Amino acid sequence: SSLAMAPAVLLAQGAEIVDLDGPLLLAADRDHPLKYDARGVHPPTPELWG
Repeated sequence: SSLAMAPAVLLAQGAEIVDLDGPLLLAADRDHPLKYDARGVHPPTPELWG
């Protein structure tokens, strides 16, 4: 889920290659999920943390 990947997104900032696309494989994710686009994954919004 996005909640599981969110800490890794923060830790992986500056890394050249990371594999954090797990939430894209889910049929449904949490409310306020991580945002993915052509540039990659974006940092989580405060709403994701609850």
